[in-house]
Amino acid sequence: MFFFTFSFTFLVSYLVFFKLSKKLEIDENLFNLFYFSKFLFLLIFIVLNTNNLMTTDSKSIFDDYYKFQLNNKLVGDNLLYGINYFFTKFLNLNYISINTLTIFPIILATLFLLHLIQKINFLKIRVLFYFLLLLPSFNFWTVGLSKDMLSFFALSYFLFNLFYQKRYSIIFSVFLIFIIRPYISFIIIISFILSYGIFFILNLNKQALIFRYKNLISIFIQAITILIILIILYYILSNYLGSYGFLFLKGKFLPIIGNLQSHYQNTPLGIPAETNIFLRYFYYLFYPFPWSNLNGNILMFIMTIENLLLMLLFFFVIVNNNLDNYKNFYLFFGIISFLTIFFLLALVTSNLGIAFRQKWLFLPYIFLLIVISKKKSP
Repeated sequence: MFFFTFSFTFLVSYLVFFKLSKKLEIDENLFNLFYFSKFLFLLIFIVLNTNNLMTTDSKSIFDDYYKFQLNNKLVGDNLLYGINYFFTKFLNLNYISINTLTIFPIILATLFLLHLIQKINFLKIRVLFYFLLLLPSFNFWTVGLSKDMLSFFALSYFLFNLFYQKRYSIIFSVFLIFIIRPYISFIIIISFILSYGIFFILNLNKQALIFRYKNLISIFIQAITILIILIILYYILSNYLGSYGFLFLKGKFLPIIGNLQSHYQNTPLGIPAETNIFLRYFYYLFYPFPWSNLNGNILMFIMTIENLLLMLLFFFVIVNNNLDNYKNFYLFFGIISFLTIFFLLALVTSNLGIAFRQKWLFLPYIFLLIVISKKKSP
């Protein structure tokens, strides 16, 4: 069964995505490089997990697929249980075959990013972005059937739709994010309200606003829309964020932060709760450092090299910041969304091991949004 699934997946996905890459104006050599590298990382991921050399949530959720409850919310872990349940019970696929099929959303998300990277006007930064997408850490956490991979797909789709200002597709992508990680969708919706408020107050670009004050009808529509958004936010807080949602509704923000910061602070790679906030952000993004005590750990050494590239990319992104993007509501909304995700996650994360995978939820996207250009790159 595996040989058939592998051969079918490899041939069909290559043909489908090769054709799509042409429509997205991606160079053939570039497509081949990333297609085969993603497939290689996926195979490594499968081998490591099936042989218990490095286990992830992907394997444990597959083993517990029987926990799927149709009458429960099809969100988060239950969504993954459901996917595994469907492929196992109805198609008789095993862990290896199911994860091989994930090459479809993985490559599609990668093509979205490759297409957008071409919108950067600086060749050096484009090259650094290509290296970023080839980093082992990034690839390990964005392949295989897991919430990390599905988040990679949904967030890449979200960014693609923001760039092309596809309103209904943006809403759909936020819904996809919601069923994978409700708290990320909550942050994005909050960021939308914040972004729109800033645009309205500063009057940055009236034509960029999604809702225009032409008459009383448009004002009424906007009021109804805001009301619906507030109801959605309340629904997410009440049903999907557990006890933290109820604390948030009561305005008890400091207890939430304190509780989350203390979760894993006494574990290996734990972050002491009293750590300076700026150091917390710096550690979150770039640990381990070249001067860190790695104790001969080869994986930590690889991540150190990766972080040097991230620091270099960070420098180039800041220096070549595209100020026009802050005048475009959609791109500004994206910048605020991913910055907010970063600030909140880095603030409450209590273990650097968690940060190793968490930072890929925003890092490539915020970098892209800061330097991307609506003008054609050379």
